[in-house]
Amino acid sequence: MEYMVKKLIAGPMMVNCYIVHDTMSKKGTIIDPAGNFDKARKYIEQNSLDIEYILLTHGHYDHITALKKFKDYTGADILIHQRDRQMLTDPEKNLSLISYKRPVVQVDADGIVEDGDIIKVGNLDIKTIHTPGHSSGSVCYATYDALFSGDTLFSGYIGRTKDFPGANAQDLKDSLINKVLILPQSFILYPGHGINSTIKNEILKNPYLKAL
Repeated sequence: MEYMVKKLIAGPMMVNCYIVHDTMSKKGTIIDPAGNFDKARKYIEQNSLDIEYILLTHGHYDHITALKKFKDYTGADILIHQRDRQMLTDPEKNLSLISYKRPVVQVDADGIVEDGDIIKVGNLDIKTIHTPGHSSGSVCYATYDALFSGDTLFSGYIGRTKDFPGANAQDLKDSLINKVLILPQSFILYPGHGINSTIKNEILKNPYLKAL
């Protein structure tokens, strides 16, 4: 299965926005539309992509800053886990209302995803993995040899749980142990912030995982 991943880094929080597409059908999805809209649009047009979905790993403002722009441009369906859906339309809950120099975000989802759901993007199957902890509706998206982990797991650290509504440290621990670390160690890790890694590398070197 041939597919491409384009990473765009957006905003002062350095959020990773991903464009993932099947190279045969040219069907694609955007994961976490944090910004860098002009570069994303240029990439989409240069590659003649048909963006079918906008997949959200969770509802925090830094990951959805450019959600309306991407929705208006692509017409793609916005999908998020049910537990985080209300964050999209409530700027207080998604924290955009109190963010510094950030636009207030109020855009509803077109549908929801649940644990185990398969999203078909051309010939590409993307599996939803519900990983509560950083938020109650946090999810990761897995496809073939890759995991888009949002703010659940990063290179060298794990998701923040101390000061976000709906965050829970025990839930995050359970998600990592029972949902993420059981995946093939060869999987490439595409996190919500920071550099790429692999599941194996994080098992071996991530001090926060060693402390679980």
